[in-house]
Amino acid sequence: MKNKQSALNYGAVVVTYNRQTLLVEAINSLLKQSVTPKKIIVIDNASTDGTQRLFENDGNFSQSELIDYHRMSENSGGAGGFAEGVRVAQQYNFEWLSLSDDDAIFDPSYFEKIGNQVTKNSDVQSFAGTVVLPDGRIQIDQRQTIHNWDRLKTYALTEDDYNTVRDIDVFTFCGALIKMTLVKKIGLPNKDFFIWGDDIEYSLRVRQSSRIILVPDARLTHKTKVPSIDFSYQYKPDWREYYGLRNHVATVLDHAHSSLIGHGLLYGWMSAKYVLTFTSRFKGYRRYIRHVYHDAFHDGLKKKLGKNVHYLPSAK
Repeated sequence: MKNKQSALNYGAVVVTYNRQTLLVEAINSLLKQSVTPKKIIVIDNASTDGTQRLFENDGNFSQSELIDYHRMSENSGGAGGFAEGVRVAQQYNFEWLSLSDDDAIFDPSYFEKIGNQVTKNSDVQSFAGTVVLPDGRIQIDQRQTIHNWDRLKTYALTEDDYNTVRDIDVFTFCGALIKMTLVKKIGLPNKDFFIWGDDIEYSLRVRQSSRIILVPDARLTHKTKVPSIDFSYQYKPDWREYYGLRNHVATVLDHAHSSLIGHGLLYGWMSAKYVLTFTSRFKGYRRYIRHVYHDAFHDGLKKKLGKNVHYLPSAK
């Protein structure tokens, strides 16, 4: 066991909000790793479901020296949570850092198998495993490639792509592993993204300095409520869509290989999305979605980021 313990020197950041039961399962999956983390940094985005009690008095994890619990003063979104987690991690002497939400349940050998690839690819500074849904399907859009670096359009891997170790361009914060020297070079995730797209933008920063390798046999189960690959054909309003669109615009402006071409392609992209609102998918919501598109595109171009009070679960 000592050899496995020393094979990969890493810490793990877990961001949570009001999912106490899932968080317990996520933390336990890290504690049961064949290669255990040096520290598990839990960032609680001001949960209101009693999550804090897990780490106090005689709570589930109150006696664990491996866990470093931090409670935010307000819900800063996933982006704010990961920014804080990465900030805290830099206080430790880790060689590698894992990033995940509270719904990522790691197989016991996840980091051992990634560690094997770290040994074989000493020049690579980022790795990611396979994300599997509870029903066994691979959630293919969690690891993606980019074909056009001006438009920054991402393409999900196919299931066949998971048959071999390969390079990718984009990961989500669902079991991504990054070398700490690179983390310190590229800085924190952008907390002003609030939610959605912060991991995409961060992986592009990683990609500027290093390859990212997919390790197919390192697996975790993503216990998400509605898998992104299962979004229904009929449109349903989602307050988070504004942030995804706005943050994508800001990301293209920052990372397109040609800022001029990227800027022009953004107008074409948004025009095409507007045209699609005439299709039957958006019946009953055309006025709403056009308003979302307008606000997201305008704010993204102006780099007007942060939390938007008009796009929150409580907003009407």
